Amino acid sequence: MKKFWLVFVYSICLIVTLSAQPQWVPVSPFGGEIRSVWQVGSDLLVGTGAGIYKSTDGGLTYKEHSRGIPSGDIISLFASGNTYFACIRDKGIYTSTDGGITWALSLKGGYLRQDGFGRSDIQQVGNSVFVRGYNVDSLYFTDNGGQSWTSRKIDNSLFNNTYSAGNSLFAYSFNALGAQAGLYRSDNQGQTWSLSAGGMPPGTFIASVLTINDTLFALNKHIWRSVDGGANWVQMTTDTLKTPTYNNTFSPEWFTYDGTYIWGQNGGNADLTLARWKQGDSGWKPVNSGLNSLGNTHIIYSHGGKTYLSRKEGLYSTSQAAVNWTLAPLTGLNAIPVNDIFVENSLALATSAPQFLTTTDPGTQWTQKNPVNIIDDQPFYSIAKIGGNYILGVKDVFGVLETYASTDQGNTWTTASSNVYDIAPAASFLVRGDSLIIYGSYGGTPAAYIAGNTGQKIQDISSGLFGWSFDDGVPSMTVHKGDLYCVITGFSSPFTKIRKWNFPSGTFWETVKEKIDNQFFGAYAISSWKDKLYLGMAGGGVKVSDDDGASWTDLNGGLSGETPNAFQPAGDSLVMATDAGVFLLKSGNNTWENLSENLPVGNIRKIQVSPWYIWALTENGGVWRLPRFAGVDVDELSSLEVNFYPNPAKDILTVELPFASSATFTLLDIQGKRIHQWTFSDTKITLNLPPLDAGVYLLKIEQGGRSTVKKVVMGGNNR
Repeated sequence: MKKFWLVFVYSICLIVTLSAQPQWVPVSPFGGEIRSVWQVGSDLLVGTGAGIYKSTDGGLTYKEHSRGIPSGDIISLFASGNTYFACIRDKGIYTSTDGGITWALSLKGGYLRQDGFGRSDIQQVGNSVFVRGYNVDSLYFTDNGGQSWTSRKIDNSLFNNTYSAGNSLFAYSFNALGAQAGLYRSDNQGQTWSLSAGGMPPGTFIASVLTINDTLFALNKHIWRSVDGGANWVQMTTDTLKTPTYNNTFSPEWFTYDGTYIWGQNGGNADLTLARWKQGDSGWKPVNSGLNSLGNTHIIYSHGGKTYLSRKEGLYSTSQAAVNWTLAPLTGLNAIPVNDIFVENSLALATSAPQFLTTTDPGTQWTQKNPVNIIDDQPFYSIAKIGGNYILGVKDVFGVLETYASTDQGNTWTTASSNVYDIAPAASFLVRGDSLIIYGSYGGTPAAYIAGNTGQKIQDISSGLFGWSFDDGVPSMTVHKGDLYCVITGFSSPFTKIRKWNFPSGTFWETVKEKIDNQFFGAYAISSWKDKLYLGMAGGGVKVSDDDGASWTDLNGGLSGETPNAFQPAGDSLVMATDAGVFLLKSGNNTWENLSENLPVGNIRKIQVSPWYIWALTENGGVWRLPRFAGVDVDELSSLEVNFYPNPAKDILTVELPFASSATFTLLDIQGKRIHQWTFSDTKITLNLPPLDAGVYLLKIEQGGRSTVKKVVMGGNNR
C-alpha cells in the first residue's frame, strides 16, 4: 500500500508539472495599433506590428493568438476555407492551416498597400485568393491555399486598388484601357478588361467597390448601386459632402458595412472626414464627433454592434445609435514598441518613443512619466544604470544622442554639454564597471565612446572602428576578460569584422577576425559567457570560441537556422534572442532549449534577465516576461539553504531556516503572480496555506539578503 501511495503521489506531481508549465505573459503597457482584422464567427482576429491577437468578448480584451509569426505590420488578414492569409508589409504573404496560430511564408515580397492615402486587402474572386502588388503592376492568384501563386501583369493605368465581386474584378482606370476613363471589369482574373460603367457619366471616378449580398455598391462622392454584376449602375445619392477644413469633396478610401450603414473615410493624413450612408439617405452624412481631422488611418471595421476606427493615435469606437467616437480599450494587446528596458529586483524602467515608463509590479500597473528637464516629444532610446544613476539616451534637437542622468528612478533628469555625442540616438549602452560604453554609428561610420556615471563623455574610442563597407555600424558589443569585443556589420555589405579594444589603455581597435574558415562571414550579435565568446551568425546559427576569437566552431544543437539578435548571460545559463523566439543554453550543455512556446511574434530584439524573470523585447512590439525557472532550475537560483515539508502539501507547510532573523515567505503561482505573503522570525515556521487548487506553486523565501525559490505541489484544499 505504501508503494502504491508513493507511485500515486509521483504520478500526480508529474501530471501537474507537465500541465502547468510557465508561460510568457505581456508586461509592457497594453496598447498598440490595430492594422487589420478578420472575423471568425463572433470572435475577432486583429493584426498588429507584433503578432496576431484574438478577442472573444466583442473587442473588450485581447489575448495573443499567433505563435512565432515574423514581426512587422500585418496589414491584411483573410481566410478561405481552412487556410488563413496574412500580409506583412514588405515581407510577403504568410499562410496558416491551424486557425491563424502558426504561419509559413507563401509569397515573398512587398504586397498590398496601407498608408495615409488608402489600403488594399487580400481578397477572393471565384475560387481563387488574390493580392494586388503594391508598386507592381501585377495581380497574384492562388487556388491551392497559397502553395503556389500565378502572377498576371495588368495595365499600369488601373488605379491601385482592385476589388472583387463574385467572379469579377473591378478597378478604376484613368485612360489607357479604353476610350474613356471609368470603372472597368474583368471576368477572367485580369486577362482582359472592359468598361463597366453603364449609367455613370463618362469618366466617373470610383474610389472603391463594395459587395453586400448580391448587390454591388461603387463609392465616390456619390453612391452607385448595381444589381446585374456591375453592367449597369443607378445613382443612389444626390447630395455631396465637403470636408470641413479644405472644402474638398468627400470620397472614401476606407469603408465597412455594419448591416445597416456603409461607413467610409476619405484618404490623406489631414482634413480627415468620417461619413456613413444607409438606404434612403440623400448623401453621405458626417459622423466626426470626437475625432481629430489629422491622423493616419489603418482600418475601419464593424464588430459586435459597434464600428471601430483604428488610427495611429489609437482605436476609436462608436455605436449606431449615438455617433460619438471614443477611445476603445486595448487590454491585453501588447504591441506598443518599446526601445529598451532596465530591470532590477521589482523595479522596471522602459523607454518607448516618446514615453518613459516605470513600474514596481510589471504587468499590472505602469506609470508614464514626463521626465523633468527633458524636452517634450523627444524620442527615448537606451537606458542603463551605473552606481546609483540611471542613464537615458535621448534624441536631441539636432538629431544626435544626448544622455541624461537620474537618481530618483526617472522623476527628474540632468544633462550637460559634455553629454552630447556624435552618434545616432538609437545607440546601445554597455556597462563595464563604473564606465558606460556607448556604441552604434554616425553618418554611416561606426562610433563608440566611454562615458562616466552621469553620462558625460570621457573618451572617443572610434579609432580603428571600421568594417568592409561605407555604411557600417556596431550592432553588438561585449566585455570579454576585461576588454571590449564588437562586431562591425554594414547595411549594404553582409560581411562582418570582429574587433577588440584593450580596456582601459587601448588606442586603436585591433582586428580579431575577418574570415572564419577562410570565408567572409556575417554576424549581428556577440557575447562573452564562461570565458568563451559566442557569435550570432547573420545567416542563422551560433559559433563559439574558447581562444578569444582566434578560432570558431558551430554550436547549433536544438537550432534550425534561427538568426540570433542578442545574447544575455544568466548565471549558469546563456539566453539568446533570435528572429524566431528565445533559446537557452545551460552550462555544460551543447543543445539550445526553445523557450518560445506562447510568444505571439518570432523576432525578439533584446533580452534582459532579473533574479526571477527573463524579459523579451519584441520587434515592433512590447515586453514579455517568463518566470526564470522555466528554463533554469529553481535550485540554481538558491543562495539560502532551507528545508520544507510536506511536499505535496495540503493545508499547512513547515519551513526550517538556518537562523531566526526576519524572513519573508511569498507564495506564487506558476506564472509568478503573488498569492499570499507572510513574515516570521524563527528557525521553524508553519505556514497556513490559503485555499488553493491542485497544481504546482512557488515559495519564495528571503532572509538576511539571501533568497531561494522552491516548487511546492498542492493536492488542493478546501479551507
